[in-house]
Amino acid sequence: MGKFKKVNDLSVNSVSYVNDPDAARKWFDIILEILKEEFEKEASKKMD
Repeated sequence: MGKFKKVNDLSVNSVSYVNDPDAARKWFDIILEILKEEFEKEASKKMD
């Protein structure tokens, strides 16, 4: 397995107020899943 550079930066382009804590938690989970998929996609491109 190759070596990876540790990156600690994350940029947020917008933040919205969500009144419902459950809705905020669901949106947060969705956003994390999208980010995870994008990171995995980029990592697999670099491995090829």
